[in-house]
Amino acid sequence: MVAVPKSYSKPRLIAAEPSQNQWCQQNLLAYFSGRSRATWIGQFVRFDDQTPNQELCKAGARTGALATVDLSAASDRVSCHFVGQLFRSNPKVLRSLRASRTRLCKQLLTRKVPELFALKKFSTMGNACTFPVESFGFLCVALACVLTERGKPVTLKTIRSLKGSVAVFGDDLVVPVDCRELLVETLEVLHFKVNSHKSFWGKNFRESCGVDSFMGIDVTPVYWKTFYDGGPESLESVIGTVNNLYKRWLLNASERLSWTLPCSQLAMVDTRSGVTGFQSRSGIDNSHLRRRWNRDLQREEVMVRLLRQKVTKTATNDDTALLQYFTERPEPTTRWSHGIMQRPQLKNRLGWVSVHSLYAQ
Repeated sequence: MVAVPKSYSKPRLIAAEPSQNQWCQQNLLAYFSGRSRATWIGQFVRFDDQTPNQELCKAGARTGALATVDLSAASDRVSCHFVGQLFRSNPKVLRSLRASRTRLCKQLLTRKVPELFALKKFSTMGNACTFPVESFGFLCVALACVLTERGKPVTLKTIRSLKGSVAVFGDDLVVPVDCRELLVETLEVLHFKVNSHKSFWGKNFRESCGVDSFMGIDVTPVYWKTFYDGGPESLESVIGTVNNLYKRWLLNASERLSWTLPCSQLAMVDTRSGVTGFQSRSGIDNSHLRRRWNRDLQREEVMVRLLRQKVTKTATNDDTALLQYFTERPEPTTRWSHGIMQRPQLKNRLGWVSVHSLYAQ
C-alpha cells in the first residue's frame, strides 16, 4: 500500500500490485476494452474517453432532463459478491478475475493496523481490472433502473434506445432525472454510497468527469494549487495554471501569475506544442532566449528551461524479475533493471530545443 497525492486535505491510498498479478490484470483490461468497443456496451461506457459523460453533462445542465450522480469511495465498496453476481453468466471471466485478484495487502504507513491484512473488497486502486469492473457494474444498475422506472422490457432494442441519456465512466454516472431516485435507492441497497455534494439533478448545474456546466456552458474553474518555491514541481504547477487561465481568456490573471516566475529562460510556445512554456495564440516572441545553429542536426535551436521526469525502480527479492523482463521486452542495448516503478521525480535543467518544436507538433 502506498499513498499518492489526491487533494489538499488527504492523500489517496493505492496498491502496487505484484508483477505477475498485474500482467494478468492488464490482459483482462485489454479484453474488456476490445470487447466493449465491439458491442453495444461501447455506446454507454469507454475506458479511455470521458467525452460522452462530459457532453451529456452539458446537455443535462442545458435541458434539465439528465442528472449526474457521483459515488463516494466506489472502488472500496465493490464487493466480491457484487462481482460474482455481475459475471455469473460468464464463468470463464469470473474465474480469471478471481485468479488475478490480490488477496493480501502489506502496509508500512502506520503501526495502528497490522502490517499484513486480508482484502475484503474485490480489488484495490492499482488493480487494472478495478475501473472496468466497476464501470460495467454501475452501467448494469443504471440501465436496469431506467428500464424498470419506465416499464420497458430488457431487450437489446430498449437498451440501445437509451443511447444519449445514459453514460458511465467509473463512478461518474449520467441518467435521466426521472430515474434518479430509483438509481440512488438501488445503489444504496448494493452498499454503495452516493455523494450528495457532487450529484446534481435540480436547476441548471451539472458536474461529471471534471466538467462543471451551468445551462450548458462550461464553467469549470481553474485551480491554483501552489506558489513557485524554486522547485521543479511548483514550476510545472504554476506554468500549468498560467496556461489554463490563458486558455479560458483570463488574460490579466494569467499575465500577473506569470510574473511570479523566472521568465528569462522560459519560452513562449504554441498551444499545441509539447515544450514547457507560456502558451500563446497570437504569435511567439522568444528574442530573450539564447540561440545557436546546430551544424550536426542542421537546425536553429534555443536554450530553454526543461522539465523532465526521472523514474526509479525499487528492486524486488522474489522471482518476478524474469517475468517482468519478458513482459517489457527491453532492447539489447538498453540499460534495463527490474523492480517496482516509483513515483516519477521532476528534474529542472537548461537544454537546447529546435525552434520548430516551439510550434505545433
